[in-house]
Amino acid sequence: MKWTYFSIFLLIVALSCCAQKFEDKKGVIEIADMAGNRIVLNETPKRAIFLSGESWVYALKIKERVVAFSDLAKKNPVILKIDPDVEEMPSVGDMNRINEEAILALKPDLIVLWDEPPGYKQNAKKLEKLGIPVVRIGYINKYPEDICRQAELLGKIFDAGDRAEKVCGYIEEKWKEIEAKKKKRDVKVLYSFTAPTYIACNTSDQPYVIFINSAGGKVVSPECNSTWVQVSKEWIVKENPEIWVISYYAPYAEENIKSDPAFREIEAVKRNAVYKESYKPMQFLEPYFLLTLSEYWEWINGEKAIDENELLLQIYLT
Repeated sequence: MKWTYFSIFLLIVALSCCAQKFEDKKGVIEIADMAGNRIVLNETPKRAIFLSGESWVYALKIKERVVAFSDLAKKNPVILKIDPDVEEMPSVGDMNRINEEAILALKPDLIVLWDEPPGYKQNAKKLEKLGIPVVRIGYINKYPEDICRQAELLGKIFDAGDRAEKVCGYIEEKWKEIEAKKKKRDVKVLYSFTAPTYIACNTSDQPYVIFINSAGGKVVSPECNSTWVQVSKEWIVKENPEIWVISYYAPYAEENIKSDPAFREIEAVKRNAVYKESYKPMQFLEPYFLLTLSEYWEWINGEKAIDENELLLQIYLT
């Protein structure tokens, strides 16, 4: 019942927050995007398309300046809580398969995207050839500093600097609270991807590694310099992780791990501490990255670090 009342409240506030009016700002806007590219805009965008980072539109309250999202945004459970009508936005594809014809028909004056994967990078170049300014977000190496730098960038582009500062202030406050109560436990955590034996390398530049370590865990992996590494079941048994986290992209569930005889004596299985991430797409570049960190925190420490309802209100709806 509590969640029902809160959902109704979210809907009311979401509808009101998206009705903000803007004055068109004339004058040249010069920026360097998150990839370091220099961009010059003649005025504040009025018909932007977001192919990544769509929840920033609600955090900065700039929906009236946006004409389309990627199709993935319409399946994003966080955005659906903020704006149940997001499905009504025009379809333009996503960074895996952009619909150039649909994009051109909307006459956008800016496209915001993330293009670190090779396929995304190729599609970003295709969009630039259409003559539309492209701003790259993402390229996050340090939390929460780079998230706040991204907020500042979008705030400058869309004349929403004060709002960006407020959002960043909340993110920094919550990050400091988590850091202050972090327990130096180094709980052994295995993070698996598309197969149970295809696991994350413990590299300091990967978001899930940063979040797990911030929650008091330590990602177990062989020595490796890549993002992922293939290991054997025997290696996993020897390492004996205390917690097993499965990527939400994985085509298998917790029961597949717990029912595998090879993993029967692993501490994570014996403690019933095998978890699959909630679906929060592109969480590493969105303000709601804190919810993923909080999820890891709960699995490692047995308690929530952040209240989801509070975060939605503070970042998106107030």
